[in-house]
Amino acid sequence: MRRKALPLLALLLLAAVSLPGCVEETGTSGEELEVSPTYDLNSLDGYAGDAGEALYVFPGSRDSEQALEEVVAGDAAPPDEVPPGFTLVVFRGVFSTGGHSLRVDRILRDGGELVIHATYRDLGEGEATTQVFTQPAAFVPMELPPGRYDASLFVTRMAGEEVVERGRKHLETSFRVVG
Repeated sequence: MRRKALPLLALLLLAAVSLPGCVEETGTSGEELEVSPTYDLNSLDGYAGDAGEALYVFPGSRDSEQALEEVVAGDAAPPDEVPPGFTLVVFRGVFSTGGHSLRVDRILRDGGELVIHATYRDLGEGEATTQVFTQPAAFVPMELPPGRYDASLFVTRMAGEEVVERGRKHLETSFRVVG
């Protein structure tokens, strides 16, 4: 009887290991773009207002932090049209402590569809932090041909080294590249 239970146990273990990965693989088709993001944990120079996570595009690759500040802390509307050379910004929001970060893992393109995979890291249990406002953001310079694009952000969230959410869709946005 024990010998019959071992293959069943092995099958159950294989299913338990495989199923979480199925969720993460959403949005994995397309060409992987070569990107070089830059990261800033204080992208709004200590701004302490209310702002949640967002996905933005801004013209050019310079002055993206200023454009982000004008949209988040000011009255400016985010653009919905950008030139072929633009910056994609993954903004985590405003936090009242340190210990929050992000990493863009990869960006896939399938025609007019962009799928951004990112990892958000928050403090793990018992980790120390600073009491300072932070606004983590990733700035990704991109070059795409003219056309309409729909972008989706899939996030794996970690608390310390523990994965607490795997590959869930967080945000969507649409924009046009003109020029």
